[in-house]
Amino acid sequence: MHILVQPPHEARSGHVLTPATTVSLRSHQSDGEGENAADKVAGCWAFVSVVTEDGSTSLAPPSTTLLSGTLVDSVRETSSHNEDDEEVGRILLENITINQPGEYRLHISLLRMADSSDAEDGISPLPTVMNVGSVLTHVVHVM
Repeated sequence: MHILVQPPHEARSGHVLTPATTVSLRSHQSDGEGENAADKVAGCWAFVSVVTEDGSTSLAPPSTTLLSGTLVDSVRETSSHNEDDEEVGRILLENITINQPGEYRLHISLLRMADSSDAEDGISPLPTVMNVGSVLTHVVHVM
């Protein structure tokens, strides 16, 4: 998981961050042989939060007014190959807005939802959510 397109270094409070932050998900050829790109990103989604510039403290959440836009999104399937690995998906953060001046970083978490297949009582199992990985953007100075 790595960032293809970073958010701008400077942004205006209350305005959409452009260009859209884009994250690439890659799979090594030896991972999950026999799986296609759709299988590798099935049940995966991204969650965006805002953290302090050193990345140590989440600010939104808990704040409900600092960050707005589409904060949860599914992974878009792609298929791009090279000798060692392939891109299997992308996360495109097109309408993210930071609403207060300051120094921030976006924290993008990749989560996978999977069924818990241990239902013995006939009741549908509850899905489990696993944090698969995360990345931090560079610092964004919001004026």
